[in-house]
Amino acid sequence: MTKEGRFLPPGEHKNDPWNKEIDPVLWALDKLKTDLLWMSEFHATYLARRENSPEEAEKELRRFKHAEDGAWDHIRRLAQLILDGHTVDASKKVPQDLTGDPYWLSDPDEA
Repeated sequence: MTKEGRFLPPGEHKNDPWNKEIDPVLWALDKLKTDLLWMSEFHATYLARRENSPEEAEKELRRFKHAEDGAWDHIRRLAQLILDGHTVDASKKVPQDLTGDPYWLSDPDEA
C-alpha cells in the first residue's frame, strides 16, 4: 500500500504489464488464468507419476506450489486494482492469451 492507504496505481506494481499499452486489469486476469492452467497441468502430471516415479512427482508438486504462489500474487493484484476502482480500459490492448482460445471461458457445468 502507499502512504495514503491505497494500493499502487496501475503500472507501478511489480506484477503490472511492462507494456503500458496493455490493460493492467486484464493483464492480472490473464496471468491468474495462466497460473491456474499450469496448476492443472502440474497436478495431472503429479497424479500420473506419484506411484512409479515419486521423485518426479515431487518435482511436479514444487512446480504446482510455484504456480500457486503466482496465482495468489496475481489475484491479489487484481483485487487491489478493482478495490481501488480501476476497470478495464477499452482504449488499451487486451493480452493476447486472454482472447485466444475461448475454451477456458466455457462453464464445464453447462456443457
